[in-house]
Amino acid sequence: MINLMLVCIALSMPSVPGNTRELAKKNKVSGKWHYVTSDHWHKGSCPPPRKAKGFMSIERKGTKVTLKVLSGLQCKPKDMCICKGTVKDGKIHCSKTMKVDNEGGKANNTFHLTQRTNKLIKGTVKSWYKHPSGFKCSWGFKVTLKKK
Repeated sequence: MINLMLVCIALSMPSVPGNTRELAKKNKVSGKWHYVTSDHWHKGSCPPPRKAKGFMSIERKGTKVTLKVLSGLQCKPKDMCICKGTVKDGKIHCSKTMKVDNEGGKANNTFHLTQRTNKLIKGTVKSWYKHPSGFKCSWGFKVTLKKK
């Protein structure tokens, strides 16, 4: 009777994912990553985004991350290429809004990334620009990051 009870308890417990070791590796997000953009879109009168590839660095400290676009994509001002955010369960999120011109225009870059393995991250980047006169536009793309 006791053996049957133990079997029932064991069968009713939630299963542990078989890729636990791989999930543990997802904590190794820090480092230099090669990225490629795809599936570009835009709304409004801003020029459409161009395909890009280059390098990005990610620095993780606990649940905080800093993403830096090192090459490929152009940021004006350059501080738009640095984004601080959070990471939890392999999901990386950061958003940065700042004044970008001398007319009071503001821009935003938002990254939504998911770390698939210790060498692969996929996600989206969305951006917008708003001028005090009411002009606005937005654009974005998918991004794939790989670590060698």
